[in-house]
Amino acid sequence: MALTQVKALGLAADSIDETKLADNSIDSEHYNDGSIDHEHLADDAVDGDIIADNAVGLAHMAAGTDGVIITYDASGDPVHVGPGTDGQVLTSTGAGSPPAFEDASSDTLSFRRINHNGDCSVAQRGTITGLTSGYGGPDRYKLYAASHGTYTASQELDAPDGFDQSLKILNTAADTSIASSARLHVQHRIEKYDLIRTKKGTSGALSLTAQFWVKSDKTGTYIFEMWDNQNNRHISSTYAISSADTWEKKTMTFAGDTTGDAFAAANTSGIDCNWWLAAGSNFTSGSLATSWTANTDTNRCVGQTVNIGDSGNWYMTGFQLETGSTATDFEYRSYGDELARCRRYFQNWDCEGYFAAGGATSAGASIVPCHYATEEMRATPTVTLPNTTSSTSSGEIRHSNHTGSTPATAGTIGVNSISKCGFNVSGTSFASSFGAAGNTVYLYTDSCQIKIDAEL
Repeated sequence: MALTQVKALGLAADSIDETKLADNSIDSEHYNDGSIDHEHLADDAVDGDIIADNAVGLAHMAAGTDGVIITYDASGDPVHVGPGTDGQVLTSTGAGSPPAFEDASSDTLSFRRINHNGDCSVAQRGTITGLTSGYGGPDRYKLYAASHGTYTASQELDAPDGFDQSLKILNTAADTSIASSARLHVQHRIEKYDLIRTKKGTSGALSLTAQFWVKSDKTGTYIFEMWDNQNNRHISSTYAISSADTWEKKTMTFAGDTTGDAFAAANTSGIDCNWWLAAGSNFTSGSLATSWTANTDTNRCVGQTVNIGDSGNWYMTGFQLETGSTATDFEYRSYGDELARCRRYFQNWDCEGYFAAGGATSAGASIVPCHYATEEMRATPTVTLPNTTSSTSSGEIRHSNHTGSTPATAGTIGVNSISKCGFNVSGTSFASSFGAAGNTVYLYTDSCQIKIDAEL
């Protein structure tokens, strides 16, 4: 009688192997569901040669969690990643750790950087000394000092890898005692036109991420603040300089602000970015505003331990403000592009030789040359001419005829008809013996600068 069943207890271990079985003699009808699992299979026992193409489909895989991705850790073990949230992207963190879902910048790859002159490459004013408040060094950065020292602002050829220039603030007249009302910070103002994308003041307000490189001869805790000029709201974050005279990169993210009026298309200031360098007790005696809130001065600079007002220096470059919670690579722009953006706010004309010409139809008549700004200004600017005399001193603007002669009487030189696109330089009342009928009269400049200012 044939055997129809052989119990496992009647067989020695390994007595039946592949040499005892015909090909395909055992199939799914001869074993129970789940009776063969990874404990019954040798490592690599099942590979591409054993499994037919498309034999394992989605229906044969165990159920998972919606949105979860399986990847591997540094040890080669499988791990789950996710799920992310709507709009996030999977970002590699490099070898040694699995990738992670993170918020992506809402901007396209280009035009991510909201601020101008982040690499400090444009410096139309040059070095400015004796500053208490005002612009100097790289464009768009203003020093604000209230009752606390005197400073030099300059552009320096000192920067971390990837950059060439930086802003330097140097204390030149120390104030050893800090008044309660004293404050010292560097400010970068951003126009409302450039902030509409942030959706600030709406239910969909986006996070903002700031990054910059910084160094100082003073270690300690500093404050970076964003100030909403439209709604008088602010938010602050601490950062530390750990090693003296060493470039360090700082990154911080601020949650979106859903409160207040949204920014409309306008040429006025929307957000001020403030790097605090010193602060009196009027700004440090509360609790630091680490979320957007209506202004309380005592909460603006809590935790600041460094005081550049009594001595020291501070450098900064590589500043980028963008939407989203991820600090993307710094967005470089051409020098010409950055210069054009800066000239919307300030233009400095270095003049040498004959600056402008106008006809004098009779002795001592007026001349009105018209000059056009290289870029349309943000608003009607203030135009500042250098000293006007009839002498030949350097840095002055004066009348001169086509032969280079200077009249004995200086006359009057001024500007009028100022607009965002240009202005007139007028000259009148020069000596009658100088401007005969039909003679051409010039406004002659000698190593002087004409400043056109429409800063925020």
